[in-house]
Amino acid sequence: DIAAKLRQRSDVPIIAGGLHPTFAPESVLASDGFDYVCLGEGEEAMLELLGALELGMPTAGIDNIWSEGGDRPRLRPPVSNIDELPFMARDLLDEHHGVVHMATQRGCPFPCTYCAARIYNQLDKPIADYGRRRSQDNVIDVHYEFQFDTAGTNLPISVSINGQLEEDLPPGGDTIALSVYNWFNG
Repeated sequence: DIAAKLRQRSDVPIIAGGLHPTFAPESVLASDGFDYVCLGEGEEAMLELLGALELGMPTAGIDNIWSEGGDRPRLRPPVSNIDELPFMARDLLDEHHGVVHMATQRGCPFPCTYCAARIYNQLDKPIADYGRRRSQDNVIDVHYEFQFDTAGTNLPISVSINGQLEEDLPPGGDTIALSVYNWFNG
């Protein structure tokens, strides 16, 4: 309903991504208002789609992007080294009381029957292993870039990796311990 109402007000292209558009793209494209669906991961596909739209070029043939009335696209391989992806734009997140949102992995190596990650694995099985994790150094680097704001007091972060405390902490003040445990290595 929202896409249909937006369509009544604007001719801006509307694309849907995520679980539902990935696994039921025909039903999304059949809904009023949607022009495109993104199957699987969208970072590279969206950049390519927006570039084509900006230049007025055809969008058919963009991997992962399915347009209304078009053929099902090929799937590009999932990003194998997710350290190359930027972290979320912290200034756009509504984080309060020391809550920090962080994505340290994509996919999952486990085949739980109740979880969509198993289906993503099947979607990308011929292409790649869908369970991927950021490296410990990459996760720690982003934590040094910001400070928690708890009860009006900025607190530097203390990082523990597999029980080993990092020595090069910001000087002074109380710290919040953040445990980063790599369960693949220990």
